Amino acid sequence: MHKRTRTALLISLSAAFIVLTAGPVLAQPPVPLRMSTRTQAMGGANLLSAGPIEAGYFNPAALTLNKGFHVNLALQVAFNQDFGDLAEFITDNADLFDPVEFQNLYLSDPAAAEKFRTDLTDFTSRWYTLSVDPLMGVQLGALSFSGYAVVRADIRPYVPPIVPPAIPDAPVLQARVAMDEVMNAALGIQMGKMLHGGIGIRSLRRQYSSLITMNSDDLGEMGDFTTDLVNEDNWLDDPLTGFQVDVGGMVTLSKAFAAGGVIRGLVSGGDDELTNGWEPELSGGIMFKPLELLMGFPLIIIKDITLEANIQDLTNVRGEAYEDGLMDKLQLGAEVRIPFFQLRAGLNRGQLSAGLGFRFLIVDISMAASTITDFEPLSTGVYGPVEKRYFSVAAAIRF
Repeated sequence: MHKRTRTALLISLSAAFIVLTAGPVLAQPPVPLRMSTRTQAMGGANLLSAGPIEAGYFNPAALTLNKGFHVNLALQVAFNQDFGDLAEFITDNADLFDPVEFQNLYLSDPAAAEKFRTDLTDFTSRWYTLSVDPLMGVQLGALSFSGYAVVRADIRPYVPPIVPPAIPDAPVLQARVAMDEVMNAALGIQMGKMLHGGIGIRSLRRQYSSLITMNSDDLGEMGDFTTDLVNEDNWLDDPLTGFQVDVGGMVTLSKAFAAGGVIRGLVSGGDDELTNGWEPELSGGIMFKPLELLMGFPLIIIKDITLEANIQDLTNVRGEAYEDGLMDKLQLGAEVRIPFFQLRAGLNRGQLSAGLGFRFLIVDISMAASTITDFEPLSTGVYGPVEKRYFSVAAAIRF
């Protein structure tokens, strides 16, 4: 066996041994990975099928499958179902936000007024999640560099208690923001015809905001609110920093079949408040491209089909985070490529997801709907599991 291949296999086996012998504990998740609309639509399953540059932080071994020069500039916006529910409620009851109209309804139909008051109280007690995730990346051969942010804001329109027949006309907008800035570098290594390896390193800078409040009189001045978000006085303490080193591997028996995985956080370090509880996490999967078995078969509409299955955290370092066992760890994804479009669907932790992509020349637009049980940064500086229905839209320039 080639010396470089033996060395790479020895490193991979040693790393796997370290992970497999680590005791299962409830750990914070590793440095956050940017979940693209493609990833969300395919149920999170993209250890082996991630495209150029994104493979650098999902599984650096996959960089060897898409060598060449690539650039990716993307902006993604996601919001949860509560935003849609709130918009529908406001549209259906727009007139009742006028104090005079509400008083008239209270005098003519107290039950309807009480229902509006109860519904409004419910909507103003929720936090509405909005995320904006930009990405810039470049790949040169099997070497990639990328920088991205994972910015999530919890926003709540707060209205003081309503005492009929009056309705308050001084709501406020409250927001709490968590921002992760990540820099990633990765290298894929071709080890013979079938073996692929890779190593990646990510650095993280994390900040949390205080509770930012904006009065209703200023709601029209969104520039002021944006200024508040970037005002250093509204961010808690100093930024937390850390880093992680990942090791990935793949076996491609043919163009139609691949298997492999990644050890995330094999080595990590940084501020204790951030890195305490981080443990190496092993995930694996298989990928199948059925059309590759039909070489020479004339295809007019369907250009490619990708099927992938991943299992997260094989050694259960997150412990009780996966209460339902294997089903909580299983991620299934499918993508069908037709001219200009990509149709996607998936299953993540038992929840269905779907999406659509459009590609023309270097312009890439995509969207996804998915239910995600994610670990989101909370105001206390720790992670907590939150399950939400998300809708994501992204626009990118890729080549």
